[in-house]
Amino acid sequence: MLKGKSLSEYEGFAYRLVMAANNKQIDDTKELAEKLYSDETCRGIIKMRKRKKEVASNPVDNVLRNVQKHLNEKDPYKVPSTYIYAYSVVLDCSIDYLYGRTDVMSVDMDVKEICKKTGLSEKAVKCLLEYKSDNDDSSIFSITQWWSEFLCEDSFYSIPMVWHDYASRIVELYDLDKKVAAMQKADNEVVVDDHIMQLLLEDDNHKTLRSIRREKEDSTLGAYHKMIQLIEHYFEQYAEEWAKNQHLDYEEMYYRGEINKRKIIKEQIKQPEIK
Repeated sequence: MLKGKSLSEYEGFAYRLVMAANNKQIDDTKELAEKLYSDETCRGIIKMRKRKKEVASNPVDNVLRNVQKHLNEKDPYKVPSTYIYAYSVVLDCSIDYLYGRTDVMSVDMDVKEICKKTGLSEKAVKCLLEYKSDNDDSSIFSITQWWSEFLCEDSFYSIPMVWHDYASRIVELYDLDKKVAAMQKADNEVVVDDHIMQLLLEDDNHKTLRSIRREKEDSTLGAYHKMIQLIEHYFEQYAEEWAKNQHLDYEEMYYRGEINKRKIIKEQIKQPEIK
């Protein structure tokens, strides 16, 4: 991460700036400063801060100091607008993103609009657009067309819901494991001297939770099979529908081929035998 800090240590504007830099594979503060200075447009709009003391001989160092300052800034409105614009140019991200007005980093208005209307993430939208572009010339199989037709069916709702039911049961199992771990930790830290009370605590807590967990495991397994069966159903159904719509002219083509074959054979039979 920039400045040797983890991503969780950044907030506000600094966090968004680091995210945009990471998106361009820039993970060094000096590298970002050099890119700002090497870009002719950015270099022309960035104004160096006036200093009473001697300015560094390397102008990149001046930019570097400003970048380091911005990486500690939460409020984007405290960052000079010239730098906001320069960051957007070098990092190829929207100014609205740097100001925190949107979570969409892309400057592509189509991407922003699709994200806004569908609720899809920027990464998902870019993935769809990228695959569509790659498959535009494909006459055999289109990935985006596959998703388009598949999501038009009930599967759009049914598959996520059955997945959520299964995943929620896994969460319940994890929660039980956490509770058991917490009880074991408490038992180690606080010793109950009374033997009878100790047995009661163990019986009420550990044994009961283990029993509940076994029941949860059974219901989770059932939810898993239900999810797999539903997915298999939709995939098999869609595969059959897709297959039926392929090679629609093949039967006629095969028919004409067989007819021509028989005509040729018939003509051969009619020819007089050469002695």
